Amino acid sequence: MSISKHTMSAGAGLAAAALIAMPAPALAHDSLTGSSPESGASSAEAPQGIDLTFAAAPQDIGLDIRVSGPDGSDVTDGEPEIQGTTVTQPLSDQADEPGEYSVVWRVVSSDGHPIEGAYDYTVEGGEASASQEPAGGEPAEGSSSAGASGSAQAPESASSDADDAPTEGQDDDQPSSDTGDESSSGTALWLLIGGGVVVLGAVAAAVVMMRRMGR
Repeated sequence: MSISKHTMSAGAGLAAAALIAMPAPALAHDSLTGSSPESGASSAEAPQGIDLTFAAAPQDIGLDIRVSGPDGSDVTDGEPEIQGTTVTQPLSDQADEPGEYSVVWRVVSSDGHPIEGAYDYTVEGGEASASQEPAGGEPAEGSSSAGASGSAQAPESASSDADDAPTEGQDDDQPSSDTGDESSSGTALWLLIGGGVVVLGAVAAAVVMMRRMGR
């Protein structure tokens, strides 16, 4: 009887050891093995959807993936889809805005237990930067037109100044011309007076000489 008890005790111990030695994955739930975008990723190109890959195909029940934009609004579009071990959640056009996005997911693993998690990723907004680059790197069309217009007006202004210069010079010289005419007129007058005096003196001298000769 004692041998039978020892045998039963040994068998129970072996069974317990076998349970303890069972592989851990057989007792563990499915886990997330990858995501796109990855946790903490930063990219200039906004994703069209969120891909979550698990160790085994999750069940098609209890799927819930929420993606919040920089302003906290929901940017998901439609329901998540399961393709093998990957769950894909489409995103709306609002997911193109630059900023930080938060992903919160919950699925039911293949063993029937729900699992969940969360992570963030960032959209840099490279397209917005590219669209603004010509404004800083190249002059705008309006600036070119303004420059051309300014260049065209500059010669006209210079030409106008050049046309005005001789006029001003002529105005400055005009008083000199008038003064010269007045001086010439005065000189001629004095010459006439002087000539008249000389003639009168000669006539008077002739009269005096004739009177003396008559005596």
